Amino acid sequence: MTYSKAKLKTLANKLLQLSRDEKETLSSKEVSKVLTAVKKQFPLYQLRPLLKYYLKMVKQALRQEQATIEYAGTIASSDTDSIAKLLSKHYNCAITITEKITPELIAGIKIHIADDVYDTSIAEKLHLIQTKN
Repeated sequence: MTYSKAKLKTLANKLLQLSRDEKETLSSKEVSKVLTAVKKQFPLYQLRPLLKYYLKMVKQALRQEQATIEYAGTIASSDTDSIAKLLSKHYNCAITITEKITPELIAGIKIHIADDVYDTSIAEKLHLIQTKN
């Protein structure tokens, strides 16, 4: 039996869901279990396209579970915890925060998560004013 691209993507998405632990975070242990089961279930000629979609989805999910918060001065740990909770709720998964001091921002914060950027820094506001003129 040969699977269409749509069916392979659907299967890869189901494999991704099986790769999450009880906290809805991707788990290397669960990924290993999934890969072992897939090797037993699918013929070799279908493994490559299925695993290609699965790998793409795993990479995207990993990027989505990690956020970088840039700031110019200091930020309270309670603030980063609040941001992590809000992002977790928005992206529907547990978010790991990495902090980075970036004096060029002047003030405010800039958050990177997956392909999204949220920028409330003074530097960004100045840049927007400059580009309007």
